[in-house]
Amino acid sequence: MGSACKQIAPSLKVTSWQTAHSADDRRWALVSGPVIAGMRVFDDFRYYKSGIYEHAAGDEIGLHAVCIIGYDDEASCWILKNSWSQNWGEDGFCRIAYGQCGMDQDFPFIEIEVERI
Repeated sequence: MGSACKQIAPSLKVTSWQTAHSADDRRWALVSGPVIAGMRVFDDFRYYKSGIYEHAAGDEIGLHAVCIIGYDDEASCWILKNSWSQNWGEDGFCRIAYGQCGMDQDFPFIEIEVERI
């Protein structure tokens, strides 16, 4: 016999959102804070420890949503926060080279505005 779902009152409401497709629009979206992005995950990404990630080996194993928090044009990479705990990557963060995992071609950055309810 299953248990009933517990109702949880919402605490935030998305009031608006917009997508950023070009490199310039992606950088501009980050001015106001973190954005949501999608990416293709390859087997070797699971074992990332540090540095700037570029796919080197292994098959595509799925899609993943991440939080982009910044960029570094000198190092040619996006800086992201992953949801796989602080034990993964650089304390839960990752630097991923521009053009990798479909982030620059296949998935827009999504900037959202929220308000507390």
